[in-house]
Amino acid sequence: MNHHPDLVILGSGTTAFAAARQAAARGWKVLMIEQSHLGGTCVNWGCVPSKTLIDKAEMYHGARRGETWGLNLKAGPPDCGTLMSLKRQAVETVRRQHYQRELEQTPNLQVLRGHGRFISPHELQVGAEIVRCERILIAVGGVPRVVPLEGLDQVDYLTSYSALHLPCFPSSLLMLGGGVIALEMGQMFARFGTQVVILERGDRLLQEFDPRLTGLFADILRSEGVEIMTEVQAQRVDSSPQGVCLYSTVKGAPVGLCAERLMLAVGTQPATEDIGLD
Repeated sequence: MNHHPDLVILGSGTTAFAAARQAAARGWKVLMIEQSHLGGTCVNWGCVPSKTLIDKAEMYHGARRGETWGLNLKAGPPDCGTLMSLKRQAVETVRRQHYQRELEQTPNLQVLRGHGRFISPHELQVGAEIVRCERILIAVGGVPRVVPLEGLDQVDYLTSYSALHLPCFPSSLLMLGGGVIALEMGQMFARFGTQVVILERGDRLLQEFDPRLTGLFADILRSEGVEIMTEVQAQRVDSSPQGVCLYSTVKGAPVGLCAERLMLAVGTQPATEDIGLD
């Protein structure tokens, strides 16, 4: 395939499409390089799947609390198959209606499927092809950060990506991290019936927020059955018959906790590790 673009964009998320739209309006030929699905993180592994499940978790939580409001709703266990199907439908609908449609309707915009890697300042290797362009925009987004932790490579840990693609909800979950993702996903799992423990390295959750707000959030989570530990220094993990055990110090004292699954929610980092920038 011959490509003579005026602009090459690595990625196909919100930033990539915004740039492509502006460039195409100038009459430029734009080539996007995408190794996975159109739409980037938000559509495929972030906002859309997480908010779909969070919305359903809120409904389920309300149904389970119905008796306290005089409503005898008798909520049974969550139907994981239906919930995951609804999540996939939401992702596919947004991807098709907002990204695939824009791709089809934007003149001078093409997508090349594959992993793009720089081999020179103005050349990218994409499979067997070499793409050359004077203007290359890096819009690859971010990926969950993985902390160096002894034994982590020996256990099947979760991230904010993989946790949204489980076939069902674990019976228990250790959540390493106390930021926004940890809180919203920890609450979601707890509302679906998972026993959740949130483990924060600092002295409170949501370090960048006003302490008065973080205290309120912590109270709400605890009222819903989420256990919160602060001043946690994670040291190592091991597999166990229950699933996984995390060994830490909590306020200086050694503590071992075991659960079915461990999830890392310790922030994000640029997804630039394997695109040849070094």
